Amino acid sequence: MVETQQAVRVLRGKHILLGVTGGIAAYKAVTIASRLLQAGAVVDVLMTEAAQKFVTPLTFSALTGRPVTTDLWSTGQGQIMQHNIHGDKLACQVCHSVANKSCYSCHVQTNEKGQPFYKIEPSVITFKIGLNPKKSADRPWNYVVLRHVPIDPTNFDFYGKDVLAKFDALPTWKYATPHNIQRITPQNKTCDACHGNEQLFLSEKDLKPYEVKANQSVIPTRIPPKVGQ
Repeated sequence: MVETQQAVRVLRGKHILLGVTGGIAAYKAVTIASRLLQAGAVVDVLMTEAAQKFVTPLTFSALTGRPVTTDLWSTGQGQIMQHNIHGDKLACQVCHSVANKSCYSCHVQTNEKGQPFYKIEPSVITFKIGLNPKKSADRPWNYVVLRHVPIDPTNFDFYGKDVLAKFDALPTWKYATPHNIQRITPQNKTCDACHGNEQLFLSEKDLKPYEVKANQSVIPTRIPPKVGQ
């Protein structure tokens, strides 16, 4: 535990370049990148052609949320046009994750013996893009994937009145990094599969009346217009 705390203090905020070459150890590089991120570092990954035979660049891109360099002679622009255009504006999951589970309204109730228990409303499989509620140097994107958490103003009424008096202080749709990354997804098949597609973007229509105010900071005021492609 002490060693972990020391690692966090040393690595937090550091910018790490992780080089991955061909060999079975390339798989371990995924774990190394994950641990560096957990310690608070910003990780950029550079892969040789041989390394890509063992682990795909998409694995590291999804993990770090940053583009992966695969050309050692690169001038900074990759071969994928969408990455060059959107790389610093969209989290990787916006293009490469798919529908995931959102949960709603976990309430404390009592059974016939008066014993408290939690009851949650049915979960929903959905995919929503919204504004980044955790924007920072290592999360600079404007748009991210959001997931609903099981909360409403009366969740804890069992314990007393106005327990969640500041319910509107934080959004109920949270920054999410779903672990279902795919190379081809419904929203990245064409530009207009995402651009102009209102169903993909969080709006007030997706909210319960009591959570509209809480989520104003993550609802896009406008969505990218269609580009005819």
